[in-house]
Amino acid sequence: MLVRRISGGALLALGALALVGFASDGSQPRVASAQQIGEGSCIGTDACTGNTGDVGANSCIGVEACRDNSGEVGDNSCVGGSACQGNSGDLGDNSCNGGTGACYSNSGGVANNSCHATIVCRWNSGDVHENSCSGYAACDANTDHVGLGSCNGPRDYYPTDTCKGNSGDIGDHSCNGDRVCSGNGGRVADNSCSDGYDSCYLNVGAVDENSCNGINACESNTGDIGANSCNHHAPCRGNRGQVGDNSCSLLDAAGGAYACELNTGTVGDDSCNGQSTCGLNNADVGARSCNGFQACVENSGSIGRKSCNDFEACRDNSGPVGDHSCNAFEACEGNSNDVGKRSCNGEAACRVNQGYVEDGSCNANFACPGNVGYVGDQSCIGFNACAENSGRVGDRSCHGDDAACDSNSGTVGDGSCIGSRACFQNGGDIGKGSCNGYEACEGNTAVIEKKQCIGDHACDNRP
Repeated sequence: MLVRRISGGALLALGALALVGFASDGSQPRVASAQQIGEGSCIGTDACTGNTGDVGANSCIGVEACRDNSGEVGDNSCVGGSACQGNSGDLGDNSCNGGTGACYSNSGGVANNSCHATIVCRWNSGDVHENSCSGYAACDANTDHVGLGSCNGPRDYYPTDTCKGNSGDIGDHSCNGDRVCSGNGGRVADNSCSDGYDSCYLNVGAVDENSCNGINACESNTGDIGANSCNHHAPCRGNRGQVGDNSCSLLDAAGGAYACELNTGTVGDDSCNGQSTCGLNNADVGARSCNGFQACVENSGSIGRKSCNDFEACRDNSGPVGDHSCNAFEACEGNSNDVGKRSCNGEAACRVNQGYVEDGSCNANFACPGNVGYVGDQSCIGFNACAENSGRVGDRSCHGDDAACDSNSGTVGDGSCIGSRACFQNGGDIGKGSCNGYEACEGNTAVIEKKQCIGDHACDNRP
């Protein structure tokens, strides 16, 4: 009661005396460094303990609110038990408000309306911008920059660990959700790693803008992710390869879930979009390729530009695929040999193919499924043209509307077997420019010299 009766002047005198101390040897007294403290500030037990910087109006209100602070404190800040304990950076307006230890041991600048919740910025040492790091343990042990509106958890009563242990630079409006960037070590650009839990949990790859948004989107990813990529459910979870722009994401209503999950190959721009398109892929994929449901799932062969675009187009493929090839339903599913440029375009055109296919060949529905033989340039054009072929087919050969060299087992020279069923089930060697006509050499088993057997049924079933 006596303290309450002391006049204002007396309080000032007491304050002055409190700032004066004497050395133990009786020498001249020492005076504490001057501090500028704003109006209505440092109210409560240890509210501004250890402060050496300016404190704005209505600040540091509460138990240990700005304990050990050494930086400027804005208006209406550090309100709550241990709100800014250990802080040494600047604090903006309305910051470090709330439950126990909101900015505990923080050493970076904290901007307006940030670090609101229990232990939300405990051990943080990075700068936190406006409207960020809200939620239980949201930026606990964070060591890097946090941009505007980032690292905000969905609640303040149960651990969200939104950016807990993060060591990567986080851009604006990113890493919002449950544990989305906890343990992240990669740079995260604007508008990324949100819209779900564990979006970039334990990620160490650089994430460009508008990417990795979704549940488990880039969890444990180690590859760099381009802009507008890896958006959906777990599209790049465990990815190890570099992903270009506009890739590994939603393609259509079918979604983009698991698009590049556990991928280890480089993915070009505008590629691997759709559900499970490049999951478990371990080869490089060119630009604008592998778009469609499971288009290149479990692929192990390099894919060129604008190739393997359709439903399961190159599923389980293990052979190199050239540019502009294998674009159709199951076109090169299970293929195990080289496919040249602009080849194998047609439904199941080279499904389970084991033979070498040169440029511009096997273009038609079911043109070369099950082929095990060599196919030259611009050959095997037409439905079932070289299906189940086991022979060697030269350049510009085996053209026809139906089964030109279906089940052929012989050698076919250049410019030969032109016509429907021209060399169907042929078993003999055929010279250049021969067997041209409808069923010209169907069922043939003999050796046919060059420029022979011209015309319909010319040499069919020749023994």
